[in-house]
Amino acid sequence: MACDFDITKENIYDYIIEDTPGADEAIKALSGICSQRADSQWIIAHGELPDNRQLNISSLGYFTIPKLYGLMEGDADISALDEIGALRVLGQDNLQADGSNVLIGYVDTGIDYLNDVFKDRLGNTRIQAIWDQTDKTGTDAANTYAHFGRVYEKDEIDRAIEADNNGENPYSYVAQRDTSGHGTLLASISAGSYTDGYVGVAPGAELLVVKLKQSKQYLRDFFLIKDDVPAFEESDIMLALRFLEDYAIRLGKPLIIIFGLGSANGSRTGASPLAEMMENLTKKPNISVITCMGNEANNKCHYKGAVMSAWYLMLWKLMLMEQERVLRWKYGRIVLIYYPCRLNHRQGNMFQEYLQEWVQVWSIHFFMREVRLR
Repeated sequence: MACDFDITKENIYDYIIEDTPGADEAIKALSGICSQRADSQWIIAHGELPDNRQLNISSLGYFTIPKLYGLMEGDADISALDEIGALRVLGQDNLQADGSNVLIGYVDTGIDYLNDVFKDRLGNTRIQAIWDQTDKTGTDAANTYAHFGRVYEKDEIDRAIEADNNGENPYSYVAQRDTSGHGTLLASISAGSYTDGYVGVAPGAELLVVKLKQSKQYLRDFFLIKDDVPAFEESDIMLALRFLEDYAIRLGKPLIIIFGLGSANGSRTGASPLAEMMENLTKKPNISVITCMGNEANNKCHYKGAVMSAWYLMLWKLMLMEQERVLRWKYGRIVLIYYPCRLNHRQGNMFQEYLQEWVQVWSIHFFMREVRLR
């Protein structure tokens, strides 16, 4: 069902729904709900939260609430390009390994399209299209791929570059900006043109870019994300992947997708909707997906254990830093199983114990310290 209302509004909730038999028909039968397909397995639906539902896993299901993803730290040190042998490969003309006739797609914070590292030898852009999910300036090609944002294509970007060269305001033609710089950094390292002695891994590749919109406030509140921390919705990322695939098919060229975001939330087994969509993409011809990993390897965010019987005692310790005021604790099981859980809290000579028989959503307050466990 097409969306005929602004799905970016705060009162419109986003849902990820697996396309099981009858799911699509059930969504279409609901009033005030619109949907768009991410791929053959997942549907993204939008609408107000029904009166008979609550924003929690018990009411909506484990996958339905979009997870939030943050920016993984970028390193401006380009010495790695030489260490991986990229520059040596580029020096072998007979290999023709500069990325020519290949598309590289980025799902990130956007791109500085005026930067010379994204132009060819004639000064024209190498960017084929930018989908700016934050743009609300009008109806255009974005409707071909999704129901929000704006798509700027190569001819529009070239006009903006020409305006900049003539001393005009380029952003009156293409308003998209990368205010973070994260997406620009990834793109320049992986696909930067020969500029002032610098070159990226694939200077001959063409680029597709998605600038993600920030997550809605209700999801920030649910996942306890601070307002000043960049956070992006899983559902928006999935639609971005669909855009990249559709555009690559339109151009008839192979596609490499680079995804520089991550999350400590959700499954560690690759069973999330986003992970499954990425895996499905890699099974298709001429598509590869590259994701970052390892940034939180030493942060001890996760604990692994196995329940061996119906009555099994497992002990572990949670350490909070002095500045920590919120602890989000989540079981990583996908199958809905209820765990009896006991939490003991000790501070000084005082001891406090909590017992929760059916653990799914749990909010408590520790004494002597304003820490909330959820």
